[in-house]
Amino acid sequence: MKTSLVPVNRPRDCLLVNLLVLPGLGSLMGGRKVGWAQLSMAIIGFVLTPAYFLGAARYWLRTGHFVIALDRYLVVSGAGVLLFLGAWLWGLATGLAIRRASRSQ
Repeated sequence: MKTSLVPVNRPRDCLLVNLLVLPGLGSLMGGRKVGWAQLSMAIIGFVLTPAYFLGAARYWLRTGHFVIALDRYLVVSGAGVLLFLGAWLWGLATGLAIRRASRSQ
């Protein structure tokens, strides 16, 4: 008896998981090993993104002043956003390739 509510190996599901859940996870579901790199990029980008906000909050709590400046926290946060966006776009391309390959079979 199947316990899963969603069939795992449908190409549309792989694309949707890549776009809406976590980039790379749908690629792994579709049997693509490149999903590990996408997944790593997405997780690292997700972790780095709030760096600026955490650094600014820590500075505000310590000094009582809120300063918006281009500092290392903003650079790290921007790099995180770019990493996650890159992983998302790569996941989109892989998901579309999985769909295209399934249609040709």
